[in-house]
Amino acid sequence: MRYRYTPTTDKERLKSQADSYYKFDMAAITEAIGGRTKLTVLDLGCANGELTVSRFESAAFTKVVGVDRSDEAVDEARKSNASDKFRFYTLDLDGDFLPRLRQLMSENGIEGFDIVFGAMTAHHLSDPLRTIAAIRSVIGEGGKLILRSSDDGGKLCHPCGELLAELLYRYSKIVSTIDRHFGRKMPKLLYDAGYGGVKMMYKVTDTCNKSTASKQNMYDIGFGYRLQEVDAAISTAASSSPELAAEREWISSALDTLRREFDKPDFWYCNTTYMAIAEVR
Repeated sequence: MRYRYTPTTDKERLKSQADSYYKFDMAAITEAIGGRTKLTVLDLGCANGELTVSRFESAAFTKVVGVDRSDEAVDEARKSNASDKFRFYTLDLDGDFLPRLRQLMSENGIEGFDIVFGAMTAHHLSDPLRTIAAIRSVIGEGGKLILRSSDDGGKLCHPCGELLAELLYRYSKIVSTIDRHFGRKMPKLLYDAGYGGVKMMYKVTDTCNKSTASKQNMYDIGFGYRLQEVDAAISTAASSSPELAAEREWISSALDTLRREFDKPDFWYCNTTYMAIAEVR
C-alpha cells in the first residue's frame, strides 16, 4: 500500500469524506449484515479510527479490528477510542500480512470475520488481487467483503470538461502509484480473487442546487489533495527535470481554475462513487 496517513494534511479531509459517505456506507453495511448480530469486523486501512467507530458502533458488532500501515494513525486511533470493542493495529496489507493478522485474530478470540470493510483502501494497494484473495481466507462462513472506491472516469463537469479530462490524465502520469480507475475493476477483481455474488452500489452526487460551501466541499474531496500528491510523487522521483516542474505548474493552475468554477452557479460537476459487496464461496 503506497498511501500513508498524515495527520497534519489528511485528518480534516478524511473526516469530511467520512461524513459525506456515511449514509452510503451504512446502506452497504446494512445490506451485508442481513439482520445478523454479534458480528466481528475487520476494517482495512482504518486511518485514525474515526470512520471505523462511526460505521460499527452499533450493538450488532461485538468485536471490531482496524488495521493500517501507519503507526501514527494507529496510535491516534487508540488514543481517541476507549471502547474495548475496537482494537487497532499496525499492519501493512502489501506485505506478508496473513500470519500477523491470524495472530491478532487469535488474541481477540476471532475465528473468522463476518464483515471485512475497506473504504478507499484497495486502490492504494500495489497488488490488490493478491491482497483481496488473501483476505478471503480470514472471512468466516457467510461473511461478506465490502469495498468502497473511486474512479476518475466517473467525474464529469460542464463547462471545463476538457480541462478536467486533461487534468486527470496529467495527474495520473505523475501520481502513478494509485489506480484512479479502480471502481470499474472491482467486480472482475473480486471474481478473480475467488469471491461470488458480487453486488455493486453507487452514490452519485452533483453540484445542482448545492450551497457554495457544499460545492467547495465536493471540490476538496475530489481534488483538494491532488497537488499534495503530485508534490510527494515529484519529491520521490529518481531525478527532477524542467518538464516535470512544468507539469506540476500546469496541474496547479488547472486545479485553481477548477476550484473557481465550482463557485459559479452555472457550473455542473458530477461524481460517482462505487461500492462492491461480495460473498465468500
